[in-house]
Amino acid sequence: LEPEDIMYSFSDGFRDQFGGPKNKKFLGANFYKMLLDHSRKSMDIQKEVILNIFSKWRGEEEQIDDVSLVGLKV
Repeated sequence: LEPEDIMYSFSDGFRDQFGGPKNKKFLGANFYKMLLDHSRKSMDIQKEVILNIFSKWRGEEEQIDDVSLVGLKV
């Protein structure tokens, strides 16, 4: 590992959440792109952005699973 590297550990809950304009799953490709797009931001900002993305995606849909995401920055 190098300084500033980030490791993420997560459950499948975020990726499997239904929502968005067509009420479909968020899916892995969108999830990984989200992490990559925001990985250079501070961990505090990442938390706010990711929570906001999840909330907007879910909208009025019920949360169907646990959602766990932990990021560790070296």
